[in-house]
Amino acid sequence: MGSDGQPRLTVDLGRLRLVDAGSAPIAVREWGDPGGQPLLFLHGLGPVNSSAFLSLASAPLVGAGFHLVGIDQPGFGASPACAGDAYDVSRLGDRVWDVADACDLQRPVIMGHSWGATIACQAVAARPDQVTALVLADAGHRDWADTAQDLMDTPLEEIVRGGEGVRLKAADRTAVAGTLNVPTNDALVDVVLAALVDDGSGGLISRATGAVLGNAQYHAVRTRPSEAWPSIAADRIPTLLLLATVPEEARAGNQADSARFAAAVPQAEVVLVEGASHQMITDLRVGFGTLVADWLGRTLP
Repeated sequence: MGSDGQPRLTVDLGRLRLVDAGSAPIAVREWGDPGGQPLLFLHGLGPVNSSAFLSLASAPLVGAGFHLVGIDQPGFGASPACAGDAYDVSRLGDRVWDVADACDLQRPVIMGHSWGATIACQAVAARPDQVTALVLADAGHRDWADTAQDLMDTPLEEIVRGGEGVRLKAADRTAVAGTLNVPTNDALVDVVLAALVDDGSGGLISRATGAVLGNAQYHAVRTRPSEAWPSIAADRIPTLLLLATVPEEARAGNQADSARFAAAVPQAEVVLVEGASHQMITDLRVGFGTLVADWLGRTLP
């Protein structure tokens, strides 16, 4: 039972620790046997995102023998924030390797969701010979600069103000559950709580500030994952691209945009995931982990 008297689902949020990753410490969560095949997870962009989201899908991957390491990007989860230019996606890609080196992760699988998929493409392009496989969840297959001109034209200061406005504020666990429209004992509540901090008045607020969210979005939309595709293709890195099909507009857009990706990265397996929205880890939970674990089992030697 929780302090609010509600029973809670068991969710393994992983082993949390700070590692010295280059210019600043960064928080990681780990699941599974450290001797297993390493898999680095990069979370998406949003006020309640962190590596804790992998806990919803971790069980099948741990069961398949993987050592999961989720990175809390700067200013998210338990990681301290960085200066604005540190959110340049190429620099975040380099930080992935700082973490891999600090944790002694040899030839990891790299898996990213949304913003994390964009970062994953940059990381793989930086050291393609050191990657075992690449998993992209609903991003990495399009260049947002081609479709988000309004955001490209928006000054950074305005994006930061918008980021401050979307921070989650809640009184307590029950209020978080209400915002998410799930029961208070749902595992998703614990996952989101991992990204919140005390607001100084007894309530909760997203650790990710407007400056963090704004700088991350500003740099993300200016990054072209397509520039990484030639490296992914040339090294024949096994690649899985999982695409949302909900709502129907997402299916249509993903079908159209993934054709260019598939032509550029011919070894990639492209899967339209039925019933999954952009938030596919939350939608599918252990089903997402099973999907990835099964593909890795078929693909890796």
